Amino acid sequence: MQFAFEEAKKAAGNAYAPYSSLSVGAAVLLKDGRIFTGVNVENFSYALIMCAERVAIGNAISSGRKDIIAIAIYTDKKEISPCHLCRHFILEFGPHIDIVYQKKGKIVSVSIQKLVHRFSYYSLLYPFFLLFIFYQLPGSLFVKGGGFVFSLALGVLFIQWRKKKKSK
Repeated sequence: MQFAFEEAKKAAGNAYAPYSSLSVGAAVLLKDGRIFTGVNVENFSYALIMCAERVAIGNAISSGRKDIIAIAIYTDKKEISPCHLCRHFILEFGPHIDIVYQKKGKIVSVSIQKLVHRFSYYSLLYPFFLLFIFYQLPGSLFVKGGGFVFSLALGVLFIQWRKKKKSK
């Protein structure tokens, strides 16, 4: 696993990150010890950004390989683990895959299944809640015919649901 982490570290230097300056490298380790690397590729259009993990998996898949046992992720700017989108993308290839990354200055390894379970459904709702609020605010409080009030009510319901979920 350490070798995969070192390969991810090397790959990070090839990242294309002109907007965030956050160069990320990933290395996919296969059962036979072969490694495929990937880097994040940013785009002015946020939706088109490719995360390093998905690029590395794509490199392995394009070579006909799906026997992934671990994915190492590296950046020199901060501690980083896969985003929620990447967590579910990785899970597609097996719950046994280990994720290797830095946490508090140490290299740690955790199964993707555990990382996905840290994910909660409110993580999906929160961006939509923000979209409702921000879509309604700019000069459209009265034009949308109560859309802002609806968004506010949705936000209150969301917060109540989240508190209820945390108390369980």
